[in-house]
Amino acid sequence: MKTLTTLAVLTALLISSACAGLTARQEILIPSMEIAWVNVSRDCERGIQLALDTEDITVVQAAGLRSEIIAMDSALQARDILKVADVNWHRLHQLALVAIEERDIGYNVKKILKLRLTKFHEAYVTLVKSL
Repeated sequence: MKTLTTLAVLTALLISSACAGLTARQEILIPSMEIAWVNVSRDCERGIQLALDTEDITVVQAAGLRSEIIAMDSALQARDILKVADVNWHRLHQLALVAIEERDIGYNVKKILKLRLTKFHEAYVTLVKSL
């Protein structure tokens, strides 16, 4: 239920911020991303570990990607759009999506997790395009 509420809030804020200025995006969109990030970052971490376990990435690459998770966390907490834009989100997004797909969970849970990830991605894209 909490996930659905977070998704609804993120969607509503994404829509309402589409026409808002940069300051409004910092005050509205980033906090909603910060709320979603708590769980999205876990999917990113699972994706990194899965890629490491399957030898798709090296230990050094995994460390670099984990530093991107930390960078996103810091950027969202600081509500700094430029720092958010500097994060290699597209790679993290790919890894998180694979991690969700590979999880042994029900169809509906998987669908909700993918929706949360998609909404976070849309918020990121909206934020970066505002620069």
